[in-house]
This record gives sequence, C-alpha cells and structure tokens, in this order.
Amino acid sequence: MTIANSDIIDANVTPEITLVVTVKNGDVSKNSNVTITVEAAPVDNDGDGIFSDTDQDDSDPCMPSQLPNYNGFNATNPIWMMADCDGDGELNGDEVTNGTNPYESATCDSLVDTSIWSGSLSFTDAAFGEVFEYDSNPDTPPFAGCGFLSITDPLNFGPCEAADTPDITLTFTPSSDGATNGTVDVATQPYTCGFLVATFTATGTYDELTKTIILNYTVDDQGFVFNGILTITTE
Repeated sequence: MTIANSDIIDANVTPEITLVVTVKNGDVSKNSNVTITVEAAPVDNDGDGIFSDTDQDDSDPCMPSQLPNYNGFNATNPIWMMADCDGDGELNGDEVTNGTNPYESATCDSLVDTSIWSGSLSFTDAAFGEVFEYDSNPDTPPFAGCGFLSITDPLNFGPCEAADTPDITLTFTPSSDGATNGTVDVATQPYTCGFLVATFTATGTYDELTKTIILNYTVDDQGFVFNGILTITTE
C-alpha cells in the first residue's frame, strides 16, 4: 500500500482526509480513494486544565481561580507558564521549576500550623445518637495551606454514602495573635446525597497542642436537616 498524499494532518482543522491507496499486483496497480473522518481532539489553549469550549476565558490560565491544591494544569503550556496565578510576582513556570506552589502566594499572613493535620487523620462522627469512627485514606491525604486545610477523604455524613460526601476546606482563625487555638469555618458546600443535592456547612474549634479539630456541622438534604459533631485528630 502506498499513501500518496503525505501532507501533515491537523485534526483540529481538518475533519476529513482522503488517502490515495495504491494496490499493486505484479505490473497491475489500482488506485483507490479512502476517506477518513477525524474528530478534533479537545483543546486547552491556556493550559489551565479546562478545555477551551467550556473555559470561561481560554486565554487566561488563571480563570477560573483554583484552590492551592489544584494540580490539573499543563506545566508545559507557554501561556500558563508565563502567568502568575497566585499574584506573588513569580511566574507559574518558575514556581514549578523552584518547587513552589503556583496557586499559593509565597506571602502568608496566617500563623496557624495547619501542617499538623496534613498526614493521616482519625475521624469520629457523632450523629443520630451514634458514633462512627474511621481513618483517612492514605491515597487522598489532606492538603495544608496558608490558614486552611482541604480534606478530600470520603466522609460519611449521616445517611449519605461515603462516596457521595463533599470535599471540605477548613479556614482557621486564631483566637488571638500567636494563639495555638481558635475557630474553624467551612463554607456551605453542595454535594450529591443519594439522588438529591444536599448542602454541608460547619463551624468549630481547633487546638494545635492537642492536634484536634471539632466541627459542629449541619447537612440540609432538600429540607431534611440534621446536625452532627465531627472530631478530627492526627493518628
């Protein structure tokens, strides 16, 4: 078989290509046209990990904004490399080279040591008059950032299956300057609970010395509201 047209194929702009196939049998040859339909591959123009057809601005790799634990970007995309998504004056590409976080500013005003809870955790969930105990999944460790902690572990809140429960981000506020304890807030987080969309919100306290976080949470499952207490400690 001989492919006559050896032009480079760009699948993003050429939905169909035609190949000329030459079949030879001794001195007899016959040409046939073969048409191939090519589906264009999804394009991420700015390297932020969001395909251009759904990106709110496919020329701005910092839109939409992402949490500091975001890792869906393309570190080799030149548009993304030349941006500064955390606004700390250091380009994304340079931060990757230097081993710093391109989505977290090097300047941090928080003195809370959230890294205390960045390893293995134990959860005690008191709800419906029962107590549920379980440990964190080593494959999904918490992410400790500047004054916050993101937990991506499946947590079993009330009647919801563990796989349905939300990722939560805890924001820490010390009780005073230099204090090792204070308050914790979790912004309202929608998530799927069974076939319905529920919301999770929580407030609580933390203590760096005892390495304990206590959350008083509320789940609103389409009008069915229940409360619980989630205690988080290091293993």
